[in-house]
Amino acid sequence: MPPGATFRVADYLFQSPAATDAIIAAFRRGVNVRVVLDSHVDTPERRKLDGVIGHDRSQGSLVYRVAGSGLKHIGACTPSSSRCRPPARELG
Repeated sequence: MPPGATFRVADYLFQSPAATDAIIAAFRRGVNVRVVLDSHVDTPERRKLDGVIGHDRSQGSLVYRVAGSGLKHIGACTPSSSRCRPPARELG
């Protein structure tokens, strides 16, 4: 993805080192990365994203942890995708 594009992903159990590295690489290239994760799940990969991308909502990228959402579905959207759908339940 080119710099300035936006990538969004939501995941319940985020534990893939390859996905973590790809998301961080995109962030460092200037892609706006929005990651939504369940706040009750603590993995080394989630902590790595927290440390690199952070939680500042005023920035183009952030890791947002949702509490009590029942987030159990994975969703990924590319900037040009018209098929992006929210998770089955509202993120709250």
